[in-house]
Amino acid sequence: MSRLSAFLNPKASDLEKEVYLSDRFVDDKGKPVPVKIRALSQEESEQLRKSSTHTVKINGETAEKFDVDEYNHKLVLKAVVDPDLSSEEACKQCGVLDPAMVPGRIFLAGEFTKLVKAISDLSGFGDVEADAKN
Repeated sequence: MSRLSAFLNPKASDLEKEVYLSDRFVDDKGKPVPVKIRALSQEESEQLRKSSTHTVKINGETAEKFDVDEYNHKLVLKAVVDPDLSSEEACKQCGVLDPAMVPGRIFLAGEFTKLVKAISDLSGFGDVEADAKN
């Protein structure tokens, strides 16, 4: 098998994971309820990055500005499998029309950050950080 073949046919990996964010999220029996997330491909990440980058004028000059907060909200919407944060029910319960606003209404700041980190780690960024430190 060639080296290229190893990249074109990678081993199956755990592309989904359950994450317990907080003891605030419990079922009717008081048992913690996890959030199910999935890994994002590079293509999906690039698409989110592009849609979160906007042309702005600064001192009369046109520049591209990346909105990291917008990216993180879109990342969460794209990667959270369960519960469906972009559902009509979620929007209605949170009193918003834009699904991108749902995570900000549901999660505390630390919970949101923990969720973004878990998605990033599952998508391969955790390994990059560890490798860079070594």
